[in-house]
Amino acid sequence: MRSFEILIAMSAVRKNGGPAVPDNSRLFAIPQEAKELLEPVLGPYNRDPDWFFDNLQFGPTANPWAIACLDREYELAGHIAASREPDAGILFGPYAPVPSPVPPDFVPPVGVLVFMNRKGLKACAGRSALFKAAWNGLRSCAPARNWLVLLDPLDAQWVAEAQLDDRELWLNRKRV
Repeated sequence: MRSFEILIAMSAVRKNGGPAVPDNSRLFAIPQEAKELLEPVLGPYNRDPDWFFDNLQFGPTANPWAIACLDREYELAGHIAASREPDAGILFGPYAPVPSPVPPDFVPPVGVLVFMNRKGLKACAGRSALFKAAWNGLRSCAPARNWLVLLDPLDAQWVAEAQLDDRELWLNRKRV
């Protein structure tokens, strides 16, 4: 497991020579070592570490405290939905593109976890081995900075158990 400080900047555009206006997108500066470690992870999904993070969506004004990348996609969407606190600020996404249109019974795979704040992750660390692994990699990271953690492969037995009812948990979750 490796942690890296990252920089996140809001991008802006100039129109008609006027002042720069934020365009609600972010630019991520990822250390070269992290990019090199992510290339074999993202490669099978036809993703490039230089652009992958720029396409993550968090809302127009929010910046994440930390991003955790798994070693591959896992079928854990239901587990995450059931294990996170509703206001913890924990999001997730796949590495592969989501089908368009999205089928009604689609269960997204999980490749990346986004933690909007340190407090939310800490509160959920005892609820899931996945959150605990992320917390172990991020616990010493400053809350006022932004972080990327590359998690080790998840325990195969734990994953097998968590996946048993994952689809049902996802499809039956409360939609907010």
